[in-house]
Amino acid sequence: MNLIPFENIQISSPLKKEEILRRIAGQLQHTTQFGNAFHKDSLKKYEGFVTSNEFKFRRILKSGMNSFIPIIHGKIETESTKSSIFIKIRLHPFVYIMTTFLTLFGLFVFFLNPSLIGLLFPFVPYALSLVFYNIESKMAKDDLIQF
Repeated sequence: MNLIPFENIQISSPLKKEEILRRIAGQLQHTTQFGNAFHKDSLKKYEGFVTSNEFKFRRILKSGMNSFIPIIHGKIETESTKSSIFIKIRLHPFVYIMTTFLTLFGLFVFFLNPSLIGLLFPFVPYALSLVFYNIESKMAKDDLIQF
């Protein structure tokens, strides 16, 4: 479990770069804009895009809303017998901004009312973003390995 909601990981694959990109592209509903993650009528599990040696995607929700779905950005480098996939898993920048704002606001409230209840105000936004990020990140990493 990460204490800061972002990850940099590396995966090695015996597949060639073109095969990896083809498999990832086959799982994506093509989009370059990551707005609302709710697409009721989408048949794909992920939305995103693939370029010559990079990809960027996130999970599509079939119902409900979740601001903590991470965006996966990867770059593939080919070596002689294998490929290395360098992956960055991040929350949407707006979620980082809102979590920071709510945490700082919670600290302000805590300093105005230093009590156990006041301590919850800065802790809750951080804890929620951390827990939901780790759940979504684990699901995305498991699916990425299966691609």
